Amino acid sequence: MWSSSTDGEAGRRAPTRPSRPFGCWVKTPGQCVQDDPAREVARACARADLVVLFTPVTFGGYSSELKKAIDRNIPNLSPIFIRIRGETHHPCRYASRASLAALGVLEQPDEEEQRLFETVVHRNAINFHSPRQATSVVLAADTPERLRAAAAGLLDRVLGRGDRR
Repeated sequence: MWSSSTDGEAGRRAPTRPSRPFGCWVKTPGQCVQDDPAREVARACARADLVVLFTPVTFGGYSSELKKAIDRNIPNLSPIFIRIRGETHHPCRYASRASLAALGVLEQPDEEEQRLFETVVHRNAINFHSPRQATSVVLAADTPERLRAAAAGLLDRVLGRGDRR
């Protein structure tokens, strides 16, 4: 499970239940209808300057637990629609917008899975109106030094200390 809170504990207490589409928009605007730890993760994301995702890359996407947690952030968006670069999206419900950094882990080199993962992260950054986003992919067999370097480079890019991805 992932965490975006400052204390590092939100989202680690229990598995995340799948999203119940639309309930949070009409029954409890701005707050997920499910009262579980994922609600706190969504709150933390709404207040965050940076959300960092660390996940195995599964079929070019996030792990199932992370995908559920991301889906549970839907209350942070408004139910109305707007057009962004010719595409339909939901506007942010709150003024604060977090940048998005994602570090994916592949079991073995796979250019297509890596490309798909980078696309998924980019699309989520658009959907959540992230002012900056960066993605890196490492291999499960990489050395700790390589993992640290990849994470540091990812943070440098998303924080504007290097080339933007």
